[in-house]
Amino acid sequence: MSAIRRHSHPAIVETVRRQVTTLDHLYSGMLSRPVVDLARRLAGTLPAPLERSCS
Repeated sequence: MSAIRRHSHPAIVETVRRQVTTLDHLYSGMLSRPVVDLARRLAGTLPAPLERSCS
């Protein structure tokens, strides 16, 4: 959901424009490969015995 109505700072507009072209996550019920890969990479940074997270 977007909450940036009526704001048009050039840096924000450019960031949103750039990110929209590479959307990887649209709905939590359907995970994309980049989201799963990122989750695995993040989990790999956790100290033992932690190996997963939940949202």
